[in-house]
Amino acid sequence: MGRVVLECNNICKKFKNKVILDDVSFKLCEGDIVGLIGKNGVGKTTLIKIILGLQKSSGSVIINGYDMNKDFVHAIEKVGATIENACFYNYLTGMENLKLKSRLYNVSDVLLNDVIKLVGLSDVINERVSKYSLGMKQRLSIAYAILGKPNILILDEPTNGLDVEGMIDLRNIVLALSNLNMAILISSHLLSEIDVMCNKICMLKDGKIVLNKKIEEVKEKSYVLELDNARNLNLNYRNKLISNSCIEVWCNEKDIYSIIEGLIKQNRKLISFKEKNSKLEDIFLSEMGGSMSA
Repeated sequence: MGRVVLECNNICKKFKNKVILDDVSFKLCEGDIVGLIGKNGVGKTTLIKIILGLQKSSGSVIINGYDMNKDFVHAIEKVGATIENACFYNYLTGMENLKLKSRLYNVSDVLLNDVIKLVGLSDVINERVSKYSLGMKQRLSIAYAILGKPNILILDEPTNGLDVEGMIDLRNIVLALSNLNMAILISSHLLSEIDVMCNKICMLKDGKIVLNKKIEEVKEKSYVLELDNARNLNLNYRNKLISNSCIEVWCNEKDIYSIIEGLIKQNRKLISFKEKNSKLEDIFLSEMGGSMSA
């Protein structure tokens, strides 16, 4: 695990009498790509705005060792973010937009060109932004966010409106930045993309974090067992009857053989079994129940 660069400690937030975030704590380390997930309206964007100092809350946010409430300037200086809709000068080219931003950070032309290449805009950087597709604008907003050479990047719903090609491009950019030891926090409702991009998940439910682990640690394995008769089985493991002859059982690898032995003792004939890895959607539905928009 890399160095801790972001700590949220006991974050609480209310709007009027409604609790949005309730004692939220988690850490982000160098090289992490953390997926912030939960149903719509659960408080993901609110949490991001608190981390960025755009909203107040109780608790503390520590970034690169600096307390956001006590030393905002030093805390925020190594954070890049894209939140909601990025604003560009559409009548200017991508390059002209980036050069305006680069003056704030005294960015060299070499670094500017490296950023443009990294986000895959080299071929269109001298075209007006008004001609850019949504995917191009998303890549330009990431270029904006990383011009200051941050070690933390926060992306709020970066895949919104992107087609398949755009999502693949975004995924490659995120992975490339992570390989540079950047810590990345991504809020998204597209669990399939979080599944392939992130190495950790932070799941919000009813204002609380209900999961904060490596994805590989929370993904369960299940096994589909075909029997001569799968009804009325006595198992001490979570299971689901698929048909009269098939049952799905969730367990670790070492326990599946004990289960098979138990089935034999129940006079059930095993015809076949196969391993089935769960998806992030399965984990979400198991923890939350319902859909992302519920």
